[in-house]
Amino acid sequence: ICVDNEKDFIKRFYLVYYILDEKIFGQLNKEISSNAGWKAEARIRLYMMYLKTFREVLFLLSNGYSDCALARTRTLYELGVYISIINKNSDDLAERFCKYCNVQSMKMAEVLSSEEKVNKIGKFIDKFNYEEGYKKENGWARILFPNIKGKSNVQFRSLADLTLYKDYLNMYKMACNFVHGSLFSCLESLDSAEEQRGKNFWNTSPNNEGINEVIQFLKKYIVAFISDYGDSLPEITIFETMVMVYLLGKDILENDI
Repeated sequence: ICVDNEKDFIKRFYLVYYILDEKIFGQLNKEISSNAGWKAEARIRLYMMYLKTFREVLFLLSNGYSDCALARTRTLYELGVYISIINKNSDDLAERFCKYCNVQSMKMAEVLSSEEKVNKIGKFIDKFNYEEGYKKENGWARILFPNIKGKSNVQFRSLADLTLYKDYLNMYKMACNFVHGSLFSCLESLDSAEEQRGKNFWNTSPNNEGINEVIQFLKKYIVAFISDYGDSLPEITIFETMVMVYLLGKDILENDI
């Protein structure tokens, strides 16, 4: 870890990562062998992506790239929302979620101007016999919103509102500002000192600035993730909970769980 500020807390996050990776791997292997289904498939894919993204954020933090690390927390937030919804709902919803990858594949074919492939995938999706709006944005989740009209899109905000992540939506929106190509992420860069932000200042080197801000985001997201994880994987033990409390900080866990 090349940064000095918050080095100890970044080490704690790495320990959390390894504990979660080991625990989830073992638990989901049991789930798949004893109760294979769409929900198990969706969960293992989402958890895999979540842990990989978590590791990416830690790598960026460790090397002093706070802006980039914050941008990746956006994906952590989105995956957390999906995980929370899948965990709380039926195998039928998980099936809709897994099959929705075909809709995304069709959209990619449209981008590549492959009309033949678009038609082929579209006909395959039609065999699912889902409602017409299934092919719209977040169409897999339409059954959670019985009042949605026609071909209207399901907004991601609506999905987040179904989970405890709704309390952190502003943090998510802030992270989005460091994903898109705009002058904001240059003028208000986290990796420059506060007195330099918004001024004629350019920094291309990794440093300690902004690391603590990202850690505050990460604390909230990981605590929410562990809360969902504990509810959905019943074999989590008191010992593991105590370890998480120590690693993430007793104060933050008391405030959020």
